[in-house]
This record gives sequence, structure tokens and C-alpha cells, in this order.
Amino acid sequence: MGVAVRPLGLAARERREITGGAAGLGYVAAVALLAHRWTRRPARRGARAVDAVSAVGKRSLSCYLTHSLIFAPLLAAWGLGLGEHLTSATMALVAVGVRLVTVVGADALERAGRRGPAEVLLRRLMYRT
Repeated sequence: MGVAVRPLGLAARERREITGGAAGLGYVAAVALLAHRWTRRPARRGARAVDAVSAVGKRSLSCYLTHSLIFAPLLAAWGLGLGEHLTSATMALVAVGVRLVTVVGADALERAGRRGPAEVLLRRLMYRT
């Protein structure tokens, strides 16, 4: 049998809506403050990782498309079809692996002083440069 769940009263729902939005804004502000503090320290431990992740942000369209180009044939039935066979834990490992590949690629482009290929193409199409 199931457990009977009593619906929340109107006042409780309203409180949840108000405090939920405020908590979300608070989390975003806390992460922004932490990132600001982290990048402003003179002796930055872990600065390489932060720089690599910021390289992904500069090439976000290329990284997004790379994720799609890796995941679609890997997981879809028309490709290898692994999506049907992977558990949640192994799928999480695959996702972390794909993310690391894109971070390393973006960092390599950053160190070479190059933009992402999708950003270059978009810039050419938009500005004809």
C-alpha cells in the first residue's frame, strides 16, 4: 500500500514559493561570491582547474555541440545504443568522462590562443569576418 500524503495548505505553498525563489537567488549569489574570492587570491591553489573551466565558458557553443556529437551516437539506438544498457552510476561516469574531454579540449584551445570552431563559424556567419 502507499503512504497517504496530506496536501499542503495554501499558506504553506505560498511560503514555499517565496522562500524557494529567495533561496535560489541566495545560492547563485553565494557561488558568485565564492568564485570571485577564489579568482582574486594571490596564491591560487587549483587555479589551473578554474582556468580550464573558464575556457569552457569562452567556448560554450563548441563544448555544447561536442557533448551532443559524443552522446548521440554513443547512447542512441541508431548508434551504439548504450543508453539502454547503462545504469545511472555508469551513465554518470560516462558524463564525467565526456565533460573532462571537453574541458581538456577547451583548455588546449585557450592555451593556443584560439576560439572554439563553432564560435569562429558563428562569428563568420554573423559579421562576415
